[in-house]
Amino acid sequence: MATLDELKVRRLRQIELQLEGSGQAEAIKRTRAERSRHEVEGMFDEYLEWIQETMTTEPRSWIKVVCAMTREN
Repeated sequence: MATLDELKVRRLRQIELQLEGSGQAEAIKRTRAERSRHEVEGMFDEYLEWIQETMTTEPRSWIKVVCAMTREN
């Protein structure tokens, strides 16, 4: 999780650096930065949700066993 947080911070910093070097108007930079931040946040939130759903178990785990029996005539 710590590595994932570091990656997120680096990605957000990379977006800032790219926009700082851009010659675009400040309003356009702000709009692009906000959109990019939103995309990165969404991607990481989605990934964290997937991790939580797939790598954790219920408080009271259980297994359901189903059996079908047949009889020959």
